[in-house]
Amino acid sequence: MRIAHILSASAIFALAACGQAAAPSSADAQSTAQTSATATSNAEATAAEKTAILAALHLTADARGLVMNECNDRVTPTYTPADVGLGRTILFAMGGGPIGGYTCYGDGPDLHLMQRNGGGWREIYGSRGGFMVILPTTQNDAHDLAFGGPGMSHARYRWSGSAYVQAGEVSDDAIGNAQVLPNG
Repeated sequence: MRIAHILSASAIFALAACGQAAAPSSADAQSTAQTSATATSNAEATAAEKTAILAALHLTADARGLVMNECNDRVTPTYTPADVGLGRTILFAMGGGPIGGYTCYGDGPDLHLMQRNGGGWREIYGSRGGFMVILPTTQNDAHDLAFGGPGMSHARYRWSGSAYVQAGEVSDDAIGNAQVLPNG
């Protein structure tokens, strides 16, 4: 009987030495879940997401995917995944067209940061005539945003728990290494 116990223990040690993986820890599982969530939040917008975002913004696209902007130009909007720490968020941007250019909205596009909300989408940040800057600072587990445009300082927006609200300003230095969207 004693020999059987020794053989069983030897077999266990041999399997462990052969590289048998240990059960994943809760930290490993959490890291895998975070990696998976980041990959999902950075994935390109699907056709269904684009259609739902347009519906949430009360816009329609023609057969070529062009949307009428406020200057009555048909333009191609962009849908850029924006990882701000709030699950699936996509920045919808629409510029001026060949007639109005950026002057339709000022010095940049019309922006709407959209967040997946159950089966639909809702706007959590919007701006016109500039660019959205994702800052490295956070509040309530969400990155702060800044309105990027001309000037020495820029409006800062912080997550209130339900939407981004203006909360002071940041200098050019504070946005130097931050992500600016749309980037194309």
